[in-house]
Amino acid sequence: MKRKTLYQIDIDGDTEDEDEDLWFLPGPIEEEAWDMPGPKADRETAIDLRPWAKAEGEQGQALAAAAAAFAALSERLSQMGQGAARRIALLEMAELSWAAGLRLNPEEIALHQLLRLPSLGEGSASLDAALWGVGRLVKGAGPRDGLVEFLGLRNSGALQLEGGVTDTGPGESPEIAERRPQGAEFLHLAGQWEAALAGMHAMHPLSRAAACFFTWRKLGLSGADDVIEAAVAAARIGAEQGRGAATFVPVALGDALVFRSGGEPEKALPRWLQAVENACLRALLHLDQLAAWKTRAIDLTADLSGRSPPLLIQAFLAHPALSAEMAAKAVGISPVGARRNLALLEARGVIRETTGQDRYRVFTACF
Repeated sequence: MKRKTLYQIDIDGDTEDEDEDLWFLPGPIEEEAWDMPGPKADRETAIDLRPWAKAEGEQGQALAAAAAAFAALSERLSQMGQGAARRIALLEMAELSWAAGLRLNPEEIALHQLLRLPSLGEGSASLDAALWGVGRLVKGAGPRDGLVEFLGLRNSGALQLEGGVTDTGPGESPEIAERRPQGAEFLHLAGQWEAALAGMHAMHPLSRAAACFFTWRKLGLSGADDVIEAAVAAARIGAEQGRGAATFVPVALGDALVFRSGGEPEKALPRWLQAVENACLRALLHLDQLAAWKTRAIDLTADLSGRSPPLLIQAFLAHPALSAEMAAKAVGISPVGARRNLALLEARGVIRETTGQDRYRVFTACF
């Protein structure tokens, strides 16, 4: 028999014994990596969008009604300006806060927003979350800009992957940051959500919004309990391809409990579309009341000279409640001038005081 080198086997002889002697060489690969012991990742797409597409096909009439209501709201906001859109955003966020268990009202959020008060006490996280939500509904980065930008998770331009996502960003509280997945885990889940969003390109934006909300919740991008971030993301997505001034689709105004419902598409989508239609109609009713109030306020103050009364009327269109200091800041006049003009408007029945106090008084429009 010929002498064998380290890597040679005699093809004419019996090789079984020689193979056994070469114990130091790696054996044949008999298993693929997917078949190795231990936990396995699913090879299929993480989110199955087919049930959502099927549900959309069965909801043509509800989708058309919701889309028509949203188009009417968007057109009305084009006529009434940014202040009206901010007011609807405040109303939407107040309703959404109840679904999230925060129980805020538009006046509380408006005061926190305009005065930029420091967040202290038990309600600080709630107000910060609501303030972030209002800001993202009307302007700023949207979900299409990436969830890191949308949620404000950047710290000096980079995610803290080693220690987790530690920067709370604008409007996000440390409590929310602690609940959400951290670092690389968050980026992985965000990538799955963004991939699902890309796969919804053929769906109508309103159906896409519902699918995106429940997908967000399924992935746990905001932790187990939070609904505000998912709802705001869905509201922005639902307004895509709109032709009016609306930057978001209201949902909570129509049915805040839809955010706590199950995510089965055949049940969730019709309820979502009905909530959108009801929310848009309710928002239109509120804008009708605002427009009627503005007309009456202008008539009641027509004899007043100066630029302050008309500017204050515009300020009350944009904000549900104003103090003298807030009014001064919003209009650009002195606090003394603001108090004098607010007293005039109150005397003429244009606005009313809500606290019953002699100091730190807060006013709202008299609808």
